[in-house]
Amino acid sequence: RRATQSTFLKLMEDTEVTVASPNRMMLGALEKGVKMSTRHVLFVFSGAFSQLDEKLKEEYKKDMKGFGFTNSGSDQLEEVQSMLHKADTDELVKAGMEREFVGRLPVRVALQALSQDDLFQVLTKAEDGATAQLTDDFRRYGIELRFSEPALRAVAAKAAKEGTGARALVTILENTLRRYKYRMPALVPRGCRVLEVEPDLIERPEEELQRLIEQYSEAIQSKQKQHDILHFNQNDS
Repeated sequence: RRATQSTFLKLMEDTEVTVASPNRMMLGALEKGVKMSTRHVLFVFSGAFSQLDEKLKEEYKKDMKGFGFTNSGSDQLEEVQSMLHKADTDELVKAGMEREFVGRLPVRVALQALSQDDLFQVLTKAEDGATAQLTDDFRRYGIELRFSEPALRAVAAKAAKEGTGARALVTILENTLRRYKYRMPALVPRGCRVLEVEPDLIERPEEELQRLIEQYSEAIQSKQKQHDILHFNQNDS
């Protein structure tokens, strides 16, 4: 808000501020603190500017239609992700920024939303990514969790539709596999030690879980039947 921006105006220039010791602040002691200069401090501010982005996208679509885009190009216009890189100082001021505040930010960068391919790269290349914690959780139960590439692409496609960035990857995977974490440990003694995650599991997790439970239940019944037949033959002989 404007009051917060006004507070930062002087800090963003070459000035001295008093910083109290965190440890002593916790004890509630009054301290004079330490003076430090903001001359070599890098200030980074971020914001969503959702309403401004929508306004710029609508203006862009109108301009494109004015240049001769017909219905055949409407799909391309709908795919416009962000136009924040077109926002000038006046647009930011109209969105609620103080002109003096904007003037102290010489470098402005507009970030595009993560695409489906970007989200797939996050799943496959990021260290300690969204699948790492789940893999570790299942390993504790004695279950090896394996993701196929098509399954990861299905997760990325769902996350892209949600439009909440990489956070959606964790949400989708947790919502899909949480029920498996609770039900599969009981199947380990029956021989279920690997969970192969395929697109069908991502799209229909309940159905695939039920199929898995029935598969190992039938396997146990079959083994029990064979044991009973063997036991009967031994007694008969």
